[in-house]
Amino acid sequence: MGRELVIKKIKKTAIIQIIVCVIMMALLGFLTFIMFTLEEPEAAIVMGAFTLLFLILMCIWIYRFVNPLKDRFMKKNPKLLEQADELFNDIVYKDKNIICSHRLIANAKDIRQIAALDEITNVCENKYSVNFIRTTHDITLTLPNYTVVINVYGQKKQNVQKLKYNIIQHCPKVLENQFKFGARIE
Repeated sequence: MGRELVIKKIKKTAIIQIIVCVIMMALLGFLTFIMFTLEEPEAAIVMGAFTLLFLILMCIWIYRFVNPLKDRFMKKNPKLLEQADELFNDIVYKDKNIICSHRLIANAKDIRQIAALDEITNVCENKYSVNFIRTTHDITLTLPNYTVVINVYGQKKQNVQKLKYNIIQHCPKVLENQFKFGARIE
């Protein structure tokens, strides 16, 4: 079941990107046609170049739709499909942010982001603001080869701290690092 969800998520993302590319190609193609009719060859060449760019991007996304196993998440984590199957066969905890088993944790909103609990080396909370307006708030799980980001935007501070504490308690390497560097777990 987990394997099918990962492939479905990859294909859904590819379809969205293909639709965006088709819309942009149609719009830019129309603008290129208008520029030719208005006898503005420089603008038509620029619009044609952008149309060609979106055509190339569309071909890339069609390739990813046809070959979901070549996705960037699969390249970062070659064991992703096996981990997804294992995760969904042994779910211990599930909420709107994470899915957790005895050995794995995953982002519930983006199932492609799965991590083994014993490989997580750091758990940190990130808050980003632009002009004093909070734009994102997430918890980042750092592994040796990649990171898993869990979005907690719009949630109460106590719920975020509880989630972070629960994740840290199940990750042995994070506990070692926290105590090695003298940091305090809150």
